[in-house]
Amino acid sequence: FIRCLNVPFCSLYQHGYSSLGGLTNTRPNPALATDPHGTTFRPAYDLVRDDQERLGRDG
Repeated sequence: FIRCLNVPFCSLYQHGYSSLGGLTNTRPNPALATDPHGTTFRPAYDLVRDDQERLGRDG
C-alpha cells in the first residue's frame, strides 16, 4: 500500500530492519538475510511471517 502510493517511509526498512527500537537494541532482521554471514538483507516488506517481525530486536 505505502509503496504503491509512493508514501515516504524510513529507509531502514529497505535494509532489513522490520522493527525499529533504540540504537543499542535494533539490528537488521536475520530472517531477511540474503547471505549466510548476515551482511546483506532483503527489505522488510519481504518478511512473510508476522511472528518474525521483532527478530531484529534485542531485549
